[in-house]
Amino acid sequence: ESAALHASEKEISPFGNIHSSVEFQHHLAKTLTMKTLKIAAERATQEIRELIIMTHTITLTVNGQKYTREVESRMLLSDFLRHELGLTGTHVGCEHGVCGACTIMFDGESARSCLTFAVQADGHEITTVEGLAPDKDNLHPLQQSFWEAHGLQCGYCTPGILMSMIPF
Repeated sequence: ESAALHASEKEISPFGNIHSSVEFQHHLAKTLTMKTLKIAAERATQEIRELIIMTHTITLTVNGQKYTREVESRMLLSDFLRHELGLTGTHVGCEHGVCGACTIMFDGESARSCLTFAVQADGHEITTVEGLAPDKDNLHPLQQSFWEAHGLQCGYCTPGILMSMIPF
């Protein structure tokens, strides 16, 4: 910004306009440059905002059911599962992929949903903890083992632990 101002002030020559002082011409150059820079910054900010908020139509299969939704580019898969589909068994802990509370199955492999954008799941198959058991009376064998052995503390990270163990 200051480099642009300095350059514009040097470009103004008092010899072509006998009705204004050099100081006024420098002031005018500074004012016009500031307005131009402000307009350019606002346009760039708007373009960036439009890119970030761009939406995409995605189709994916979650727990055996196909879904098609419109999502923002920046939406995380964990947020999509929880807020768009209401599958709140996928928990969000650290939001850095370290704790594993958000673990889901992505095409049969465990993955951290807090590190994955929803648009990356387009065309893929997702399994959440809600998809492990056919119903509450017929738990997945791993869920049944956890239940029988009291294999949990507060239970917040239990869905992520279960989903991390499924591939093994």
